[in-house]
Amino acid sequence: MNTQAPIPTELYSPDLINLAIFELDRYISSVRDSKARSTPTPLPPTGLAQVFSAMGVKTSSTDELESLKEQLKAFLVKSPTVNIILSAPPTNGVKQQITSWFRQQVSPNILLNFSARADIGGGIILQVGSRIYDFSFKKSLLDNKSRIAELINV
Repeated sequence: MNTQAPIPTELYSPDLINLAIFELDRYISSVRDSKARSTPTPLPPTGLAQVFSAMGVKTSSTDELESLKEQLKAFLVKSPTVNIILSAPPTNGVKQQITSWFRQQVSPNILLNFSARADIGGGIILQVGSRIYDFSFKKSLLDNKSRIAELINV
């Protein structure tokens, strides 16, 4: 396994990392069971197969699988989490693009939680710890109430 392989953007949130660890535990058990019974190694669940491929993990090596599980646990503990609020639920592709941008521009160890609130109208609200950065359309309008009347009277 490539120990320096980055965590794939498909694993963008703490919940997804925990789910991957849970599925990985179950898969490790089934691999061990298949070795004990001398049966073929089972195929991993689709989501895990993508993670294995991205991280260069051999699906038949319980040592590599255990190492990956520990790497995911360590990533979960050391990674800061940013809550992202958008005006509509983002697609998985959009989530992966945003995750990729954050991991390239902010920190390779960042995790993101996505949520949607229609009342913000557009833009984005970021919550990092106790700090909130509001770049929403709603906030922009409320901050410029005098401009609204000016624009309407055009």
